[in-house]
Amino acid sequence: MLTNNKPTEDHINEVSRILRNFNQPDEWKDSYWLSSYLVKDYLRSGQAQTPYQAVRATFSDILNLLLDESPYYGDILKGRFWEGQHVAQMVKNGRPQYWEERTFYIYQKKAIARFTALLWEREQICQKTMLQSKPKYIEFLTKNRITIINTLFFSMIALLFIVFDKVESLPSRAYSESTLTLASPDNILFPTSTNSKIIFQENFEDGTADNFRNKLGLWVVVSEPNGNKVLDINSMDSSIEYPTIEFGESDWRNFILTSRINVVDYSDSNDAPLVSIRFSENYKLTFTPYWNGVELVFEPLWEIVNSRTLEIHKNKWYSISIKVQDSKIDIFFENKLIISDELSNAITGFFGFATWPEAHVQFDDVFITLIE
Repeated sequence: MLTNNKPTEDHINEVSRILRNFNQPDEWKDSYWLSSYLVKDYLRSGQAQTPYQAVRATFSDILNLLLDESPYYGDILKGRFWEGQHVAQMVKNGRPQYWEERTFYIYQKKAIARFTALLWEREQICQKTMLQSKPKYIEFLTKNRITIINTLFFSMIALLFIVFDKVESLPSRAYSESTLTLASPDNILFPTSTNSKIIFQENFEDGTADNFRNKLGLWVVVSEPNGNKVLDINSMDSSIEYPTIEFGESDWRNFILTSRINVVDYSDSNDAPLVSIRFSENYKLTFTPYWNGVELVFEPLWEIVNSRTLEIHKNKWYSISIKVQDSKIDIFFENKLIISDELSNAITGFFGFATWPEAHVQFDDVFITLIE
């Protein structure tokens, strides 16, 4: 039951999670909104068959309210989450304005907050209406609950006697448990082929990043307090829009890329992808801590191929592995498979790291293994 008149930051983040995974209901199967009063009202009226359909219908209703109230806000959310367009597409097309991407993200955040407020208001109204119109059979159950409980209790006792009597008359039967063997991450990540070989490795312990090509930004090798050296890009105070560094060769294919990432710090309002791992020239794996999101995207139109909800905390190292064989891709986070997909073409190409302004990110232990 709702108790607050205004949505909190947690409520806004919950709505944002649904919007970012609008066509992947498994990513929000634990959401409050699946059992909300608005959803119950949709199901009761027969306008939706499942809670997931009811959530989508409810959110579409709120979008129409937002479009009427603020066309700019409504168009931002409609383009991003209903039509699946990326920021670069919308900015390029002047939708809703020819803004810089950073400005777009700021207004997107405001649009989601206003969307949540409208949704929250509607939910409270629906809750009040449904509670005031409590059906008469509930009143009957309330007044006669003692009689009903006693009747049910003695009926269950009688039923148990019948069941036990039937069970005793059945012949005994021996059962054997079956076991299911699952492939471990190591089995998936590292094939047993003797032809597999490491063709690129860098741990930055010599204090340099000679095998990397700096495209944009001040990328340096720094020492952690324990003496370990890492590749560092600190753009907290930088105006450089998209610090980028590249490595590898354009003809590499069938590979496993492994590395570790650490988001040291970022502006609390920074809702852009703070870690991007580029491979095969047009594919990127992006991590956006603000939205708890990881996305596999295809450039240049930033087409989202696959996505997952995932938390990344500040100043904590995480292991990443990307395995590509022909057009098959498996992505692991902390040795857990988070994305598995079949792409349209075989993948070849070099690699790269990138981040965003108002962020401080580090990389370490970069390995590329070719798979024969």
